[in-house]
Amino acid sequence: NPFETAMYLSKQKELLAKVLKERDFLAFTSVTNNVSTFGFHENYMSSWDFQEFSEFHVKSLIPHFVSRMIYLGTGGVGKGDVFSISPRSTFIENITSSAAVSERGMFLTRLDPLTTSGIRVQPICADHPVDEETIALMLGTSALTVRLGELGLLPDTNIEWFKSIDIFSEVLG
Repeated sequence: NPFETAMYLSKQKELLAKVLKERDFLAFTSVTNNVSTFGFHENYMSSWDFQEFSEFHVKSLIPHFVSRMIYLGTGGVGKGDVFSISPRSTFIENITSSAAVSERGMFLTRLDPLTTSGIRVQPICADHPVDEETIALMLGTSALTVRLGELGLLPDTNIEWFKSIDIFSEVLG
């Protein structure tokens, strides 16, 4: 449930702030925000197996993950000291990547031994959401999009620009 997840993330921050204050820590950084690259990592369980998570699946998910930044982006100064709707977008270099800290992709494609069936679809292209409503909207719409993809209900986008990460920067930068 995206609303419960958003509530728990919010409560986690409140609890951490309370504990640190009780222990006389004056300042802290949110443990859910990568301060230098604005990243927010998500995971969506999918029935696809790793070999099935092909270029077609990635291509069908890209329109959602690019366009959602228009209504979910936090706005701010990203890489290169340039204002962007989505500061995180300025750090994305590829469509897919097996690493989260170098040559960042919109999606992580590494295999993780955290599930015995299916894969985790791991988009790492989101800004860190600022409130519970944004988290719920982000998780709910994205989980629905991944599920529609599993069911084969996302249209073939039939576009060539998916091969270039430049569209991400053009739309959001």
